[in-house]
Amino acid sequence: MSHRAPDLLTIKFVKTKRIVTQLLCRGSGANGYAAVMTRGNDVAPARRPTRSEAREEVILGVAFELLAERGYEGVTMTLIAERARASKATIYRKWPDKPSLISAAIARRSELDSPTWEDDTGSLRGDLVAAVNSMVRLTVGAWGSQLLGLLEALRSDPSLRDKVRGQIAETTITADRMIFARARARGEKIRAAGTTYVFEVALASVFTRTLLDGRRPDEAYLTELVDNVLLPLALEP
Repeated sequence: MSHRAPDLLTIKFVKTKRIVTQLLCRGSGANGYAAVMTRGNDVAPARRPTRSEAREEVILGVAFELLAERGYEGVTMTLIAERARASKATIYRKWPDKPSLISAAIARRSELDSPTWEDDTGSLRGDLVAAVNSMVRLTVGAWGSQLLGLLEALRSDPSLRDKVRGQIAETTITADRMIFARARARGEKIRAAGTTYVFEVALASVFTRTLLDGRRPDEAYLTELVDNVLLPLALEP
């Protein structure tokens, strides 16, 4: 079976979608529109969020902030409603329970902060080095305390665990489609099943070193991780 790398239009759409998302989240200009670059030097206006969408952004942002401040167990729907200045009825219409809201807040933040896979370095090795560096930046940034706060909650709350697992799986699938599809298109010999484990191992290694050991992986560690662990998992011998 042949594997086709994402074409330029697909990659450009992914990048443009990310830019639009970031601009909408950060606010728009005086005329109510955020500008994004399109083909050539043209500038296209991005749609201004509706009042309902803007309210959802506030609620999700508050939920994420409280997760960092109080940990999962310390966050309640009442507390989120009070800080977001929203009614609990409004929140429950969109999110039926706390796991749904917290997982949505994590997903929303990850759209802005998660590693990107679109940039092509020209080799699988280069793409993997860039990917693990992105993972490190993520875990030492705003996400660090939230991830630690979620550890116990993920063990004790099956609903939250299932939702977060689904988000991680979606990220891994996206990375697989982008990075390994490019590698196959370049003629690199990718194992049929090896890619399933590459990002799980990478995330576990970075997470353990950064959050549990309290040490930021240096360039030597990340290079060794890619060369001695990830590439052998991904490439045919």
